[in-house]
Amino acid sequence: MKIKCGESDVIATGSVIAYKDNPLEMRFSIEGSDCFFRIFFKDDDTNKSPRIDLKNISTSGTDIFIVNSFTAFGTGSPVPIELGEINERKLSLSLRVYSISSSNEKLLHYTWLLSPASE
Repeated sequence: MKIKCGESDVIATGSVIAYKDNPLEMRFSIEGSDCFFRIFFKDDDTNKSPRIDLKNISTSGTDIFIVNSFTAFGTGSPVPIELGEINERKLSLSLRVYSISSSNEKLLHYTWLLSPASE
């Protein structure tokens, strides 16, 4: 099956339940390039607004911090988050996180997207 979202190819999509605030790790290879992403769920008592922070840890790896994601209605980026470029194609992540404030479990729905090659 091949899935597209607009002009972008969906290269992976799914759901995962993170528990006890453990980070998630996602590793895959795209067109011969290895990618590594770690997703952390954090609470910030100083700035209580939900947000997504990024930290590049290497040329092939990024840490993604999903901060203050404690709502049953879901939080996430309204547009896919661009995380890099592979063979002149932009790699992006679309996500939505659901949680109950009294629980340390998080339900993450994710879609990895790869844009068409630049002309």
